[in-house]
Amino acid sequence: MPRRFPVDDEAKAAFEKWYIALPSSPHTTRLDTLGRSLMVLFAVTMNKAQVDAEVIGLVLQVLDYEFRVRIATDPIDADNAIAKLEEKIRRYLRIHPDSSVRNVRRNINADRQGIWAFQHAIENLTKSHEVREVNKKLRLVEAP
Repeated sequence: MPRRFPVDDEAKAAFEKWYIALPSSPHTTRLDTLGRSLMVLFAVTMNKAQVDAEVIGLVLQVLDYEFRVRIATDPIDADNAIAKLEEKIRRYLRIHPDSSVRNVRRNINADRQGIWAFQHAIENLTKSHEVREVNKKLRLVEAP
């Protein structure tokens, strides 16, 4: 007979609060299902008789990480090399604000598309006020 793992009230409330706060996005698809599976796995490996706040805390950390990975690895939908580089730069600066141009160029493998395309991508993002340069560091400008 399968063993059941009840979820205590505090853990249930924490999971529901997290679930309600999830943005509507293709990146969040089935995260709740994954979370329910992880609850049981974590409870078993932690020798718990039920899913408690400690288990839920760890599960939510894993789910938040999974969500960030899904966003970071989402394929870029762009028509040309400059547009692809612009999106790579945006994504990189969301995770690594205040990065030097050199580090951005290296870490997004911009040389594959060429220096000219990379320079134009930076220029486009700067002109459109999406990126600004402060003390030779690039920073993504958050929308108001």
